[in-house]
Amino acid sequence: MKELKKIWHGKVTEALNKLRISMNVDCPGITEEEVPLENPPDPGMGDLGFPMFMFAKKFRKGPPVIAREVAEILSGDVELAEYGRVQS
Repeated sequence: MKELKKIWHGKVTEALNKLRISMNVDCPGITEEEVPLENPPDPGMGDLGFPMFMFAKKFRKGPPVIAREVAEILSGDVELAEYGRVQS
């Protein structure tokens, strides 16, 4: 599971940076250390959670909107398909 967390953490960070670039957000690149990784409180919500609250101000969007956009970017990643599915 540790390896899966590392893979997902890297991919979510990558997706946030793609979103940052596409939106022309004026901030330095986002690092994995800035992206929180949590276990969701409800197992029905999945195995891993990446809260987007801390990016709302930078991206000037609500966390659910950021989560949907990140999920959209990740859904196109064929490598991730073998490790699970993305939902926001």
